[in-house]
Amino acid sequence: MGLQAPSLFHYWKTRLEQDLVGFADPGTPVAVAADGNILTATWEQRDEQRAERFRLSQAGDFRWIGADDQPEHYDAFLRSPQMADFDQLAKAISRIFTPLPNFVATDATIGLPDGDECSIEASPSGLREAVTEARRTQGRTSLFFVKGDAGAGKTTLLKELTTEQAKKYVHSDTQFLFVYVSAQGRTLSNLRDAFSGELQDLRAGFTRDAVPALVREGLLVPVIDGFDELPPPATAMRSTPSASSCWNCRDTGRFSFRQDQRSTTSSS
Repeated sequence: MGLQAPSLFHYWKTRLEQDLVGFADPGTPVAVAADGNILTATWEQRDEQRAERFRLSQAGDFRWIGADDQPEHYDAFLRSPQMADFDQLAKAISRIFTPLPNFVATDATIGLPDGDECSIEASPSGLREAVTEARRTQGRTSLFFVKGDAGAGKTTLLKELTTEQAKKYVHSDTQFLFVYVSAQGRTLSNLRDAFSGELQDLRAGFTRDAVPALVREGLLVPVIDGFDELPPPATAMRSTPSASSCWNCRDTGRFSFRQDQRSTTSSS
């Protein structure tokens, strides 16, 4: 394998197997064979046999070898129409969640980990920028909590956030999506059940089983409304954050914005 690190190659072989299990038809096998620095994956999806090739470069870049033999980033493979079909998903989100014409952003202050505070707009763009900045600077996933009194505008904010991001994707201005999941007033055995209904309503090209793969790659950021209404073990994720920020909104109510090291945006 030349300069390839065996551990990195093994990581991607295992990762590819895990990711594809979420897309494969239930009860069907996923196989990944290695030949030099090429991985060939075979699986059954929507009653069709699939086979795709991937390459790990000497620099450690993992690429999908498409139909034209031109290497593309792995996330392009997961977002493609044959897999998660993000084009369809973004359009469906844009249709279902209609932006409110009278949405008014409020003033806010954000408390920084070092104790300082700065002014910020309590708006979809403000929350999106905070999430994007955390993804860019931390190099790991993050969990954001939006908390506050009833009527403070949490649900409206999260839906506006989801819709605006979907429109950005449709116009090729971003490569990831927020997916809104409502857990309010529902009897759910776990978080997976919440995803099932929402993805079905969106006619998504993937099921809840594929969500972990999309989240791992940073392509999908779940937005969970009513997170505190989910039974354990979902609510067990609400541990004390190692890094936190508070977002205290004025004028239309109060709610807090807190950051933890996972990849979900939620309200409670």
